[in-house]
Amino acid sequence: MGLKQLPKNVKDTFVNVQQKTKTKIEDMQDAVADNLPNIIAHVMSMPLIYIDREQYLRNELSKYYSEEQVQKAIDTTPAQAGIPLKLADRIANSAVKVESTQTTATAVVAGIPGGAAVAATVPADVIQYFGHLLRVLQKTAYIYGWPQFDVRAEGGNINDETLNLLILQIGVAFGVNAAHQAVQKVAAAFSQKVAKSLVHKALTKGVIYPIVKKVATTIGIHMTKEIFAKGVSKAVPIVGGVVNGGLTLATFAPSCSRLKKNLRSTPLATTTSDTDNNMTADAAKDLLNFDDIAKDATADDIDSATEETVIDE
Repeated sequence: MGLKQLPKNVKDTFVNVQQKTKTKIEDMQDAVADNLPNIIAHVMSMPLIYIDREQYLRNELSKYYSEEQVQKAIDTTPAQAGIPLKLADRIANSAVKVESTQTTATAVVAGIPGGAAVAATVPADVIQYFGHLLRVLQKTAYIYGWPQFDVRAEGGNINDETLNLLILQIGVAFGVNAAHQAVQKVAAAFSQKVAKSLVHKALTKGVIYPIVKKVATTIGIHMTKEIFAKGVSKAVPIVGGVVNGGLTLATFAPSCSRLKKNLRSTPLATTTSDTDNNMTADAAKDLLNFDDIAKDATADDIDSATEETVIDE
């Protein structure tokens, strides 16, 4: 049934919400892009978003392995501890499904109030979306071999290096190819035991900012388009909640699957050797050179390919 066939009061509500939401979303697009670092830092400081790597790996792996092997996975990586990639996939898939279900449930609740609550629920949509995405990011990163993100450094505040790394990983989830390449470089550096100080230095260099800016712009466009669709759907109470939840699931799960696919493909997820590669400082700097990627980030490099679906285990 088209808009013309709806009762006049419902049609008027749709049109009114659409106009108001469009104006608000257009204002939000640049705001999200310009303030993405602040948004991510704020979300990471919220309760229940932070994932402790040691605790998470212990909880997940102790179901299958001895304390000794679990401790080795914590001290090195799950791959180096002999944890099969198939099990890591199962744990990662479970994390994606749990967070997808929770963010959809939250979106349904946010969508129920009806047109009058649109203005209040739009910011909440952004926060809850990033909150669940950051939880997936941490869980999948840790099971695929990444070290603990330093989100509580510097007196409890996230530092710039870690913030940039999180933004790059989120860029992978949103399909930014430049972010994908940058994350692969950082993972390779960690797998070859490049000093963390060199990695952090590379992530604070000015050359990384075109990539971070590309990610921020892409996310601003993507999130505001999604929220605009949600805002219109909320014009009809209850039904709007169902549509809202469906839109979240349709965008959130594929983003998580894209991120999972990237993290699974890095050397951290598959390298079983714990030997030191003794990479020289010059070689490490060359590995962490983002110049070419940063130049590519100024072009339209969004990956629009269909992504894999999370597999039931």
